[in-house]
Amino acid sequence: MKTLLILLLLITPAYSAELLVMAKDSCADKLCNRKGDIIQVEADGHDWEGTCKVCKAPNFQIIKMPKVTIEEARTWLEPLMEEKTRTVEGKEEPYSEQIRDRKYSLPASAIDAIKFTGKDTLAVSEKNVATYKAQITAKTVSAEKVIDEKVISK
Repeated sequence: MKTLLILLLLITPAYSAELLVMAKDSCADKLCNRKGDIIQVEADGHDWEGTCKVCKAPNFQIIKMPKVTIEEARTWLEPLMEEKTRTVEGKEEPYSEQIRDRKYSLPASAIDAIKFTGKDTLAVSEKNVATYKAQITAKTVSAEKVIDEKVISK
């Protein structure tokens, strides 16, 4: 029994969540995904090639994150919303407008570092998980509007 437990521990994967991340901007439209956006989250060992033929470099990178639960990783999939108000029949009503497809992303420098390796997948070591998680940032509506203005003025 003890040998079986040790064997199970040795063959159990160390990764808990796999992130599909944009490796480049998908288009200029404001709802398009941007470089670094976390697009999809799956459990360790997901068959990316079998379920998504285009989910590889140069358009995407896969990041394997040990000790990150699927539930935690899925929180990074929410869209960026702007809270607004509108007048309906003389009364102010709150509503939400989607500004970006994804609110959370990794910085472009992190994606470039992965691309530099020439691989489609990065297996983050357990000691570096905190560093990668700290790089996942939430976009803000005001910052994204500035980006939109720059794209439009080009």
